Amino acid sequence: MKRVAPGARRGQILQAAAQYLLAHGLADLTLRPMAAACGTSARLLIYHFGSKDGLLRAAAELLRERIGTAGGPAAQATLAAQTAQGAPTPGSLVLAIWREATRPDSRYALMLSFDALTRSMRTPEPWRRFTVGLHAAWRMRLDGVLPRALSAARRRQLLTLAMATLEGLLLELVRSDDLRRTSAALALFAREFERLCRLPRT
Repeated sequence: MKRVAPGARRGQILQAAAQYLLAHGLADLTLRPMAAACGTSARLLIYHFGSKDGLLRAAAELLRERIGTAGGPAAQATLAAQTAQGAPTPGSLVLAIWREATRPDSRYALMLSFDALTRSMRTPEPWRRFTVGLHAAWRMRLDGVLPRALSAARRRQLLTLAMATLEGLLLELVRSDDLRRTSAALALFAREFERLCRLPRT
């Protein structure tokens, strides 16, 4: 039987634990069923990660890097396509972020992100960094396409508006499972956001 190095085994367990979280969420989360799904035991989970919180922190970091971050594969592919077609505008980037976040394979990630957000309000660790990381990545990308000549105050207003609208419509999507209606609302916002981001004529 081929032996697996401890570091490699830890990585395999972490990947499986992250998938378990995506599939089952955080409600009533206990180590024993997670360990069984990972092909190991609760004792070995503690051995590899020190504690349940240690495992959750590691899994949260892995998922944060994977889901919707500025450096993730989906984000890079989208930005490359946009660059090939011309520089993205604020409205087109809002639409691109929405398409990334609402892919069929991102649905469980959306549910987990809102679950984590709710829990981070009461117990910051380990989920605060996960939720803040996703928010910051989208905000950074949007900030990068706003006109440089906008004042700092105006930029903050526009970014706050865009992030609140994106996150609100994503929450409505998770609640209602109505992609057509929420996408239509987001498209309407993207058009208005494009208009709001234009510099005033002098």
